[in-house]
Formats: sequence, structure tokens, C-alpha cells
Amino acid sequence: MKLPWDRKYIKISFHVVVTVLVIFAVVMGVGRFGYVALSIKEFFHKLFSVSAPLIIGIVAAFLFDPMVEFFDKRFNKKHKTDGFVKRTKGTAITYIIVFAFIGVGIRLMVSNLGETDVLQFADVLNWYLQGISEMLLSLQRSLSAMGILSSLNGIINSLIGGVTSWIRNLVIILAGSVTSVGTVVLNLVIGLVAAFYFLSEKDRILFRLKDTMRAFLPHKTSDGIETFAHDANTVFSGYVTGQIIDAFIMASLIIVSFWAAGIKYAVIIGIISGFSNLIPYIGAVVAFVLSVMVGLVSGTPIKAVYAGIIVIILQQIDSMIIVPRVVGRSVKLHPVLVILSLSFFGRLFGLWGMIIAVPTTALLKIYLDRVYNKRKNNTIANK
Repeated sequence: MKLPWDRKYIKISFHVVVTVLVIFAVVMGVGRFGYVALSIKEFFHKLFSVSAPLIIGIVAAFLFDPMVEFFDKRFNKKHKTDGFVKRTKGTAITYIIVFAFIGVGIRLMVSNLGETDVLQFADVLNWYLQGISEMLLSLQRSLSAMGILSSLNGIINSLIGGVTSWIRNLVIILAGSVTSVGTVVLNLVIGLVAAFYFLSEKDRILFRLKDTMRAFLPHKTSDGIETFAHDANTVFSGYVTGQIIDAFIMASLIIVSFWAAGIKYAVIIGIISGFSNLIPYIGAVVAFVLSVMVGLVSGTPIKAVYAGIIVIILQQIDSMIIVPRVVGRSVKLHPVLVILSLSFFGRLFGLWGMIIAVPTTALLKIYLDRVYNKRKNNTIANK
């Protein structure tokens, strides 16, 4: 006897089976939460390791694209292959300029830090270490004379054991870092090569991505993704441009201020701090640490105080005036909104919050403006 198929009961049975499987998966996941979390972490770690060259290539292509677009527009005739624009010349010029700029920066740093300065730096550092060693020996003799040293033997041995273990672990970490340098360099080279092709074949790649997305997704969904991608590209391009301008301004201010204060290695500290300033507040920390170290080992500790004061003042100027105006103008945000977003996201998510604060706020503003204009137009139309 053949039983008739009832779509209603088949649908109910399907939902029951799926619900049971979901409950079973949740129970198993809760019972083995630690193992599941560790497995997920290892999975994403391996995924990131494997896709590192691709990620580097995408990030580099995103950063270099405005320059490629600028040089590409300077050519009257655009070379096309299969109907797609080839941007090989603009990409090549961009790569040449970027690597030339990096080479000039390294050259300036090397010329500013001569062999004599390195030897002097090492001598002063050695003098400080000898002074610390003599101070510790003097302290040991004083404690021994007062009979206190014997009661502190256990604590001292524990500290020595902890320091020894820390040094051993540090050596292991450094050895692992040295062996991973080759992997990092290889990933960087592959990523830059991939970025070259991403940039030169941008028109073709974007067309293929849109075509594939429309083939597998509903038109409304694909249109929404395209709109979001366009908005995100506009915001992040403006944000990166603003951060680069801010980094150049801060590097110039640090170099000029340190030079005027007579602090050595002003060019080196300025260049390193400027690049570090691409991440909010990191540039100020790097400048402060480097300048204080240079001031201490240069034989004039008062210069460390001057350097610290200069960095604190410049950081306040940067966070209150330069970033709100320069970066805010790049992403079309009011300076007050920039300050509030940095404060809000920084308190919630720390350093990563400060990095994503401005572009996230700019994206939210775009969508809120869009919703506001849509509602406003509907209200006017209903009247």
C-alpha cells in the first residue's frame, strides 16, 4: 500500500529534525565549550596564516588605489583588453614612487644615524648598565651589613628564578621570531605581487565579482551589497587619506620641534613616529618612548624631559585640532563627531575601538542621512 505524501507533515517533520539537531549541537557545544572555542581559534589562526598573502595584497591594493587612479587619469589613451581598462602604467608608477619614498626615508635615517652615533649610543648605554650594577652591589653590601639580606634570600632566589625563566622564554620567542622572518618576507612579497595584479586588473576583477554575486544572490541583496561596498570604500579611502596627511603633519612637527630643542635623531624619531601615527595614539607613544630613551642615553637627561613635554603638547594638538579637522574633512564628519566617536569607541573597545571609530561613525552617518532623507521625501510626498 502506497502512502500519500503530505507536504504539510513533511515540512513539520523537517523542522522537528532540524530543531533536535540544533538543540543537540548547542548542548554538545556548551558541554565542550573550551574545546570548541580552542578549535575555532585554531581554525581562524590557520585560515589567517594561509590567507596572509591575499590579505596583504588586498590591503596594499586598497591603500595604493588612489595613487593609481590619479596617475591613470593622466594618460590620454587607456589600454583595454577584452573591453576592460588596463592600469599597468599607473600601477607601475605608483610602485616606483612608493618604493623610492621608502628608500629615501631609510637613507635619511641611516645618514642621520652615523657609525659614530651608534658607538656613542652603545658606550652611554654600557655606562648606565655599569652604574645600575654598581648600585645593586652597593645595596647588597648594605643589606648584608644590616643582617637583612639573610631573611630576603628566599624572595631573592624566587625573583632570580622568575627572571631566569622569563629570559629563557624570551630567547625561545626570539628564536621563533627569527625563523618566522622568512615567512613574513615571503608573504609580503607575494602580497605586493598580488596587489599589483589587483590594481592593474581592477576593472576586470570588479566586473567578475559583481557578475558572480548577481548569479548566486537575489538582485535586491546584491544591490545592497554593492551600495554598502561603495559607501565603505568611499569612507575608508577618505579615512586612510586623512590619516596619511595627519601622519605627515605630525612627523614634520616632531622633527622641527625636536630639532629646535636640540634633541638628537630628530629625523629618525619623526619618521618612525609619523608612520606609527597611522594607528591613533600609537605614534605619540612611540615618539615619547624613543625621545626619552635618546635623551637618557645622550648624556643629557634633561633632554628626555623636554622631549616628553613636546610629545605631550603635540599629541594634544593632534587629537584636539589636527585629527578632527583633517580626518573629519576627509570622511565628511564634523570635528566634534570625530572627537566623540574616538572617545566612545576607545572606552568601549580600547585601541581597536579608536582605529575603527571614525570610519564606523562616518558609515553610520551616511545611512542615517539616507534614512532621514527618505522619510523626509515620503512626508513631503504624502502632503
